[in-house]
Amino acid sequence: MTLSKPPIKEAILEVLFDHGRSIEYSEFKQFREVLGDEFYRHENLVQIGGTLSDSISSVERKTIGIAFYTKDNVSIQARENGFAFSFLNQKYTSWDSFYPEAIKFLDKYIIHFRPQIWRRFSLRFINEFILEPGETVSTYLTIVPPNPIQKPLISSFIRMEVFDAVSAASGVINELLQVDVSGQQKLYLDIDVIKNVIPTAGNAIIDMRDDFAALRTFKNEIFFASITPFAIDKYNSL
Repeated sequence: MTLSKPPIKEAILEVLFDHGRSIEYSEFKQFREVLGDEFYRHENLVQIGGTLSDSISSVERKTIGIAFYTKDNVSIQARENGFAFSFLNQKYTSWDSFYPEAIKFLDKYIIHFRPQIWRRFSLRFINEFILEPGETVSTYLTIVPPNPIQKPLISSFIRMEVFDAVSAASGVINELLQVDVSGQQKLYLDIDVIKNVIPTAGNAIIDMRDDFAALRTFKNEIFFASITPFAIDKYNSL
């Protein structure tokens, strides 16, 4: 089952690698040329660490990659430990438009950085529901936070993790209800399906297709079990 207008705010495909070497910052900058001019903006990805004691403290900043952006809401992260491809701001409309683009740029990453070992595959889909007057969490989602005093629920957070034996993947499910700065109540269903792999060298791109197909099936199983018939009808009629 698919929806004609899925409520997906952001879709992310990620692969983690071991490179077997240190990656110079210049290599990340050179990757900008590989991506092309459509990636007009970039920002450094910085890791912050340090030590703290009674007598001394220190903070270390290390650039671990670069995030690249297009004007039409595509983002790519090239990092020391892997690659992430995202459709932002409701750009996602279908798997057939998202997945081939992700694999195309993942191929460019592999050719440029030459990773040695595959570590993890994951798909993450963040769904956003705008609550209209009179609507609640139960309008859209099947798992509802407890509300023992039956007062209007302003915000809530639920986290679950499940395992799928078929895909050998875990699924992390986060439900968040919050109010934005304008006073609009929004509900998020964040599904992250993750498969850790036995480290092997020299995998070809084709080896990942079955893994991502299985992850997508698992993600869809979680999604359609988590939303109500009302939500299905609404996002099939938009």
